[in-house]
Parts: sequence; structure tokens; C-alpha cells
Amino acid sequence: MSLFRINRYKLKLSQALIVGASLLLVYGCSSEKQVEVRASFPDETPVAGLEVLALPFDRDALRDSIAETHEAARPTFPELEAELAEYELPDLSGLDEVTDPWIAIHDSVTHLADSLNRAGSDSSQRYAAAYARLGEQYRRLARTAVDRESAIRDRIGNDRLLAARAAVAADSMRRWEASVLASYPALADSAIARSGRSPQTVVTDENGRASITLTPGEWWFVAVQVDPNNPYQEYYWNVSISLSSWWGSKTVSLDTNSAVARWRR
Repeated sequence: MSLFRINRYKLKLSQALIVGASLLLVYGCSSEKQVEVRASFPDETPVAGLEVLALPFDRDALRDSIAETHEAARPTFPELEAELAEYELPDLSGLDEVTDPWIAIHDSVTHLADSLNRAGSDSSQRYAAAYARLGEQYRRLARTAVDRESAIRDRIGNDRLLAARAAVAADSMRRWEASVLASYPALADSAIARSGRSPQTVVTDENGRASITLTPGEWWFVAVQVDPNNPYQEYYWNVSISLSSWWGSKTVSLDTNSAVARWRR
């Protein structure tokens, strides 16, 4: 190969490198990056309407650091939490046998009472007979209501007790947080100011997806979703990603693998 050809080849290579570097600077070093959020349950069912908060700091680490300096220990309820985690929705099949009669009598009482109210006070025998029927229907309604409440109590009586215990524990946790983590808002504002970036919020669509534009840096994606199979449990996410000035878009997966299953409080 002649010296002329070699020099021309080197020139073309240099030009190509310059063009590539320019494109990288223009597109790779963009001040904003696209992040796609994908949220789903264990069976890959999309989590629609999930509010996702993107924070430029780790909220859990900050909250833990505050709690470590406080004398009051975080309240724990290991036995209750185990019960809540194992909770299964009650089987309410068969309740129609006691609920349907109550509904029918209730509708009959309502209709008869409305008719008497429209007729106004009347001393006729027909009005008196209708009024007597209304009284009898009220008594029947009371008897079926007792049967209905008894059947429901048999099915969900333990649920009510569990719900009451969970409510007491949740109140205790909230009181502890209000006292111990009182400084969190101010410290969070300071962390945001130091990062030079503002929190962003996005909501997933019917496909469990959302798109958000963020500046390069460390981000934490925070979200909470009630467990569809257990009203006492929830999925909590605090997923971190690092956005580089040199790379393109990223995807954040919010599923059971990246979530913490915990009791609702």
C-alpha cells in the first residue's frame, strides 16, 4: 500500500472517530435520560394506577439513620405480623341463603312504608290492615337480620378481631414515627438540595407502565401497592438505579422480586 493511500485511510479513520465522538457527546451526554417503569404482580398482571416517586436520595437509609440516634426503639409485632402475612380471605359462599331473604323483606318493608306515607293518615280498615302488615314485616326483617348477622359473624368474626389488633399496632407505629422521625422532612429537603435534583412522580397506565425523564445521577424509585390477595399486606418498593451521562434509557422493574412484602401500617 502506498504512503498516499495509508495517509488517506488514516484521514478517513480520524474523521470517522471525530464524527462518532461528536454524536456521543450530543446524544450520550444528554442532560436528561428516559426511564421506563414496569410494575406487575407475581402472575405478571400489570399494576395499573401505581404512583411511583423518584427521589434523588435513599429515604430508607435516611429514616434508619434518624432512628438509630433515638432512644425509643421501633415497635415490633412479630406474632401479629406472621398472622397478617398468612391471612386468607374468608369463604363467603352460602351467605346468599340468609342474605337474599333479608334483602327481599327489606325491599318489601321500604315499598310498603313509602305507600303508607303517600296515602297519609287514614282511619279506613284497608289502611289499618296495611299498617299491621308493615309491623309484621318489620318483625320479620328483624328476625332475618339476626340470622344474617350471626352467619356473617361466624365467617368473619376472627377477621374483626385481627383487624382490631392490626389497627392498634398501626396506631402504635404511627405514633413512634411521628415522634422519632419528626426531623425527616427537613433532612429530606436538605438531601434534595444537595443533590441539585427535584423529586418526580409518575403513575402507571393500564399496562402497568410509565415513562419519566430524569437527569443523570443516583435515583430511588419508591412505591406502595396493596396485596390483591391479602388486605393486611402490601408491596413496598425502594429500587435504586444509576443514570450515567454516557448511556441511554433504562428500565425499572417493580415486581415481587424487587419489592418488600410487609404488613400495612
